[in-house]
Amino acid sequence: MTLPQGNLATRTMQNAFVVPTACSTVLLACRMLLLALLVCQAQPNSTLPADVDALVGFVTGFTAVEGTVLAAWDVNADPCAGQWPGVMCSCEDLPSSIQPGCHNTANASGSLRVKGLDLGPVVSGTSRPLEGTILPALGSLSELAYLDLSNNKLSGTVPDALARLTQLQWLLLNSNQLTGLLPSYLGSLLKLHKAMLQNNKFYGSIPAGWCGGTVVYDVSNNYALCGPVPKCLVNSSRLGTIAGTYLSPTALSPDSSIGGACDLMPPDCDADVGCTIWTPKYWTSQSIVTFNFTGFMDYESGISHYDWGIGSTPSAVDVFPLTRVTADRVLKDIKYPSGGIKKMLVTPVVYNLTTLSLLEGPSYYVTVVAYNGAGPPLSTNTTSLPVKVDTSGPLPAAVYNTYNFQQASTTDMAQSLQASWDNFTDAQSGVAGYTVQFFQQARSSRNGSITLVNLTDLLELGLVNRVQAKLGQKLQEGDMYFAQVTAVNGGGLNTTVKGQPISVERSMEGAVGAGKTALIVVMCGVGCLALGALLSVLIMRSSVHQQAMREKERQQEAKQLKALMYALVSHSDMPGIQHGMGSSTLMAPPTQGADAADKEVAFVFTDIESSTELSNQDPDAFKQLQEVHDQIMREGIAKHHGYEIITEGDSFQVAFATCQAAVAFCIDIQYRLLEMTWSKDVLKLNACKAVRGGCKDSWCAYAAQ
Repeated sequence: MTLPQGNLATRTMQNAFVVPTACSTVLLACRMLLLALLVCQAQPNSTLPADVDALVGFVTGFTAVEGTVLAAWDVNADPCAGQWPGVMCSCEDLPSSIQPGCHNTANASGSLRVKGLDLGPVVSGTSRPLEGTILPALGSLSELAYLDLSNNKLSGTVPDALARLTQLQWLLLNSNQLTGLLPSYLGSLLKLHKAMLQNNKFYGSIPAGWCGGTVVYDVSNNYALCGPVPKCLVNSSRLGTIAGTYLSPTALSPDSSIGGACDLMPPDCDADVGCTIWTPKYWTSQSIVTFNFTGFMDYESGISHYDWGIGSTPSAVDVFPLTRVTADRVLKDIKYPSGGIKKMLVTPVVYNLTTLSLLEGPSYYVTVVAYNGAGPPLSTNTTSLPVKVDTSGPLPAAVYNTYNFQQASTTDMAQSLQASWDNFTDAQSGVAGYTVQFFQQARSSRNGSITLVNLTDLLELGLVNRVQAKLGQKLQEGDMYFAQVTAVNGGGLNTTVKGQPISVERSMEGAVGAGKTALIVVMCGVGCLALGALLSVLIMRSSVHQQAMREKERQQEAKQLKALMYALVSHSDMPGIQHGMGSSTLMAPPTQGADAADKEVAFVFTDIESSTELSNQDPDAFKQLQEVHDQIMREGIAKHHGYEIITEGDSFQVAFATCQAAVAFCIDIQYRLLEMTWSKDVLKLNACKAVRGGCKDSWCAYAAQ
């Protein structure tokens, strides 16, 4: 600001305008000096010194005056002499609608009074808006009838000192950045006709004190105004539009879509359950998501609405943006962590992502945001556990109609059926369990039609992959029977495989009767052939008997060998092994930290000897051998509480909690492989031929004991 050089009063006024942040002591001294000079020079028809002091105090609230309308104020001139732009000391200078209620008055000395301040719309094309706060000194202009500070950049609150402006008729504070509660004393200013407060940052509700008087108010576009409008102003011409606020023309309800309550706190979460989102571990569709949520509450303003979105990290919505929840809530019994049960409103959401396809593999997080009925609304959010996508069931595997992972055409069991199967696999969510059901293909004796009969209920087996089911009826000759195995993955999707049918062997009586009939026919035809047949039967029976004796001898040798091995172990320095039973401690995955160094861990590495040679010789036979081998290995691992680290081809890497458990596992596996009844195709392999030997040394004798 540029002021003409003059007396001390001029220089003091210049310092007060240009350096409002200077030391308060110096500023006060300058102001008092200026006031003393003006009082000494007061002449009739000049501005009342008290009004001059109020104007000076009012100006110090602005951060800078350069470039504003105040830059033209000349402290060498009287404010009412027309050289202070915006200062009006005559009723004739006021807007015509104010003039009838304005009276030109002077005190005993004839000093003029300030009637109006027009510092609103820029009066000069080069002026800029005022910045700063409204100081209480303005309340000392007791004859002020018109105050226009609109369209500036004023901040802070409206001081209570303005309640002393008893002659005020127009108050124009619109289009600033004023905050705080609306001044309740405006309704007590009896001469006030208009209060323009729109386009600011006032908050809270309309005070009940505004019901008095005849003031016309405009509070539009104050975003944080809230609560219901006082009844005295509803449908009244005294209150203009409430657009741009959260005011409500009627009493608010929690579900109101117009306005908002004056609530300073966001929604809370239930003390027992919290704000909770339930999602499945896996979504089974790339476009349809499902989840439930509950626990949000707000006792003051209620819950207005919910939004939800999907993110790649907790609390994020970068995958699917926030969307309004439209589902209805349902009342359910909810169990909370402390063990109690309470009824709560749960919101189930099923949503079709028509413009988005989720990927299999990444983890997704659901975020729910609850907004209360405050104005403006406040929010609380919570995020779910990670969810993945799996859209397909497990990969199928072979199903066998026997207990030992082999196919057979007939069975000699009268009232039970067996099934076994290779492990189904699912790379996304894994296999959660298996179910099995047995069926009978019954053929009608009349027309030969086949009827499918359900022989068992659905048998839930967990992760066990073989079963023998006892039936409540005898199997019928001529009918076919089969098992149907279903594998269910972590997402609840399943894959079903039907096993090969198996029939019942004909009874020995039927076989003998047929043989006798054939024998009679043959004997009637050719006697020598009958004799040859008889000799063949005798030779066959002898061969069968010899084979049975050899098998019995082999089993005895195997038992002796098993006893020998356990005898060796019992004489070693490994107290945890007794009769093939390992430690009862379950082998957990390797741990980390200080405790890991104090724990004993044993590793076992296995391999099928000459596996490459065997595979090249007969791939089908080697595949059968490896399947049986892998099954025996995994049963042994489970039995001795091992941990399967990795499997590469026919090689296993297994960890055990103790060395005793590892040794017991090795002994048990060797014995299982030894006593296994191998098929002829397997025994034809070069490295798989049967080896027999006698028990001639002292160790055999000891084991036999």
